[in-house]
Order: sequence, then structure tokens, then C-alpha cells
Amino acid sequence: MELNLTVFGQWITFFLLLFLLTKFLYAPLSRVMKNRTAKIQEGLDAAEKARHDLAEAKAFYEAQQVKAKTEAQEIIQKAQHRAGALKEEFVAQAKEESNRIIQKAREDVQLEWEKARMELKREMADIIFIATGKVLGETIDRDRHMALVTDVVENVKVDGV
Repeated sequence: MELNLTVFGQWITFFLLLFLLTKFLYAPLSRVMKNRTAKIQEGLDAAEKARHDLAEAKAFYEAQQVKAKTEAQEIIQKAQHRAGALKEEFVAQAKEESNRIIQKAREDVQLEWEKARMELKREMADIIFIATGKVLGETIDRDRHMALVTDVVENVKVDGV
């Protein structure tokens, strides 16, 4: 029986030790391991979420960059179109102004031409008046002189001068 009692004592010691190890060592160690595993999993989840957020941010950034380039191209095209329209408008205004200046110059030339013709007519009348007086050897009064001048001017117009 001695053998049985020793084996029985060993069994009791084994189960008591098993109970104490389970109660005071295995359970707290298991909790610490579970907490550590949970923290590691949380870190992995956070890293995966951060990776996902980074991918979304990168996609958003690239979309915004494409949108900004598109808008910049549109702005450039609008500016070029507006510049072309302004250029055409300025050219049209310049042509209009040059035509106005040319017309004014023509009118001024015509006016000067008319003034020169009138001056020439007066000088011609004076020359005719003096010449007529010398040819006729007499002094002609102003009314008679004007009648002669008018007759000469009419004859000159008819002849095409």
C-alpha cells in the first residue's frame, strides 16, 4: 500500500499543482496573451484602415489633379478665345478709325480743292478784270465786270477746265 499511497500523493500533488498553476499562472497569462493578441489585431486593423485611407486620399488627390488640369486648360482656352476676340475687335476698331480718318482726309481735300477753285476763280476774275480794262482801254464797273467773269467761268466749265 505504500506504493499506492505514494502514487496517490503524487496524484494529489499533481492535481493541486495543476489547479494552482491554472488558477494563478495560466489564467492571468492567458488573459495577457489575449489582450496582447487583441492589441496586435487592433494595430493590424488600424494599419489596414490607414492603408485604405491612404489609397482613397491618393485617388482623390489624383482626381483633383486631373480636374485642376482640365480646369486650367479650359481657362487657358477661354483666355485665348477672348484674346482672339479682343484682337479682332481692336482690328475692326482700327479699320473703322482708319476709314474715318481717310474719309475725313478726303473731305478735307475736297474742301481745300473747293477753296482753291474759288480762290482761282477770284484771281482769274481779277486778272480778267484787269486784262479787260487794258484791252478795252476803259474802266469797267464792278457789275459789268461780274457779268463778264460769270460768262467766262461758264464758258470755262463748258470747255471742261
